[in-house]
Amino acid sequence: MDVFTHFVTGATLGVVFFEEKLTPVVGSKSLWVSILLGGIIGIFPDIDVLNKKIKTYLHYIENHRKWSHSIFLHIIISYVAGVLFNFFCYQKATLFTTNNLKVASCVFAILFSHIILDFFTSWGLYYLYPIKKRFATSSVYVIDFFVSLAMVLQLIFLFLDKVLYFPIIFVVIYIVMGLIIKKLFVVPVFKKQLLQQGIKYYDLDVRPTFLNIFLWSANIRLKEGYATGYYSIFQKEKEIVFFEHYKNLNLLFENETYNIAELLMLKNRFQAVVDNWYSFSEKNGKLYVNDVRYAFKTFEIGETRFAQPYLIYKNKKGKLDIKLEQKLVKGWIKKLIKRIFVF
Repeated sequence: MDVFTHFVTGATLGVVFFEEKLTPVVGSKSLWVSILLGGIIGIFPDIDVLNKKIKTYLHYIENHRKWSHSIFLHIIISYVAGVLFNFFCYQKATLFTTNNLKVASCVFAILFSHIILDFFTSWGLYYLYPIKKRFATSSVYVIDFFVSLAMVLQLIFLFLDKVLYFPIIFVVIYIVMGLIIKKLFVVPVFKKQLLQQGIKYYDLDVRPTFLNIFLWSANIRLKEGYATGYYSIFQKEKEIVFFEHYKNLNLLFENETYNIAELLMLKNRFQAVVDNWYSFSEKNGKLYVNDVRYAFKTFEIGETRFAQPYLIYKNKKGKLDIKLEQKLVKGWIKKLIKRIFVF
């Protein structure tokens, strides 16, 4: 999920777990301190974003949600946090106490909330890292309008010191509802349409579109490329139009700007990150590699602009790298609403 959602979720749990414990230490400031403390813990796993600055963007997406999201690392961090909390708040340097374990459990619960939220997203995570297996339900987009709105309300309640947690409850229900909609209604419709239209495919990837769980995209791996289709749960007609697009690997060999061997190496690394859902495109003489999983900028049939295009370029160190050029197109909200309600 987005950083804001993780912060507010952590802050909410921070108030539940730490406000009473912090009152004897910081007095009337315990609410604000617990909000800040919980929020920081809530976003801590996303510390791997620093790889964008320290190393390369390609290295960042290769390792995103791996070591920093590992449940094993979180256990260690939680215990250390318990010891430090006990030391600074109660001047006790003991390693094994009931209070240490209580605080450690609270810290771990906040970190685990981060894992749970990311588990439902379309990117997923490696919560058993160093075991290199990605877990994801792909039932909610990384940024969702209704989740973000609920988190804004939750943050307002926290600042007003109101013990009201129905926004958090709504988010839980909403995310679970997304999974149910996908498994019981959306995936069966896509599979039935592919069968009825006689489309032979090797793989099917279904996920929600930007900001909602009502409009879904399906990417289909074909022999020569891909096909994409959209389905809204509000559609009366179940018929889906699938349109084809291709990997365009020829653009690598036709490119005169970069070394082909370096391009192929970059392609292989990116291919591993996106589970073979990739394609190349060219615009204004610039070469892009696209994450096909997130479909296109608009939801119109035949759209060619991808939602997740990465510009291929040489960084300051002279190494071939990528950077995300994610720009919203004019009128995208209107197009999204129109496609959801099919009018």
